[in-house]
Amino acid sequence: MYSFESRVRYSETAEDGSMSLSGIMNCLQDCSTFQIEHIGRGIRWLQEHDRAWLLMGWKIEISRRPVMNEKIRTTTRPYYYRGIMGLRYFDIRNADTDELLVRADSAWCYVQPSTGEPVRLRPEDITPYLPVDEMPPGCGMKDRKIRIPESGAVQEPFRVQRENLDTNHHVNNTQYVIMAADYLPERFPVRHFQVQYMAQAHLGDEIVPTVREDGDRIVVDLRDPAGAVYAVTAFYR
Repeated sequence: MYSFESRVRYSETAEDGSMSLSGIMNCLQDCSTFQIEHIGRGIRWLQEHDRAWLLMGWKIEISRRPVMNEKIRTTTRPYYYRGIMGLRYFDIRNADTDELLVRADSAWCYVQPSTGEPVRLRPEDITPYLPVDEMPPGCGMKDRKIRIPESGAVQEPFRVQRENLDTNHHVNNTQYVIMAADYLPERFPVRHFQVQYMAQAHLGDEIVPTVREDGDRIVVDLRDPAGAVYAVTAFYR
């Protein structure tokens, strides 16, 4: 288990003064990054050993969005490693009252960046993360596939910009959600959302969004011009 405390910055807030979806996701992502740096398996180590953790999917539930200047504690704990996969739980709590604000589950794949291929985890790859906690109640990423409705409204295509990229030189996982959330109706109350990552978009790639309304959820899929999916996000009221 690993935790860090912070205050919600103005730059992390949405129009209503609460933490934005991207602010929440960045906070979670930072927590796992801080942990791998802490145990000596950080970005530089991964680059030197031609390894990377690629995010395959998120499930994020929001009980209450933290507000600007609120003191929060973000925690992560891996709870499963097998084959090429790792699963991680996260939560964000009020640092003073321990109120649960956000909880999240995530699936990751261990890959070799030079080839783009997944690689099996060896005992020495897992040892720095041990002991691995048991799966928290209500978690599990086995059903992470998002059902995409058949009909939808295709939107104007756009291209990946340099600011969308991360140290792996492809679009950062949070950026896909920022792109997708732009198509939500005004004042759409996101209570939880799920993301499935399918392929990597790179600088200059064209992205074609399609918005699909389905009951209490809106599904936004981001594809290349040939129809291959980069990422799918389902937002629930």
